[in-house]
Amino acid sequence: VMETLPTTEEEVPPPEPEIIYVKKILEKVVKTPQFHGYFGTLTKYDVHKRHRFVYFIRRTSDGIPCPDMLQEAYSEMPGHFQLGCTLPDMLFSVIHFIPG
Repeated sequence: VMETLPTTEEEVPPPEPEIIYVKKILEKVVKTPQFHGYFGTLTKYDVHKRHRFVYFIRRTSDGIPCPDMLQEAYSEMPGHFQLGCTLPDMLFSVIHFIPG
């Protein structure tokens, strides 16, 4: 008598993919801006070609009132100053017109 093993027609599911986490180190350069305060007159020797300049210029020659509350400061102070940003090329052209 010959015995046969039962054959299974069941489908065997494929194994689930294994997730492996790997740390990847990337080297990159992070440039951090530096702010230097300057009060007074700029000369052509103070201006470097690689620097950008942010400026605040008072609009009037009168004194600026001290606000009592923060909300008042936010609403009133922008009217007393001119704010801008410029590159050295602009400063070099303006410095020639400034006496001293």
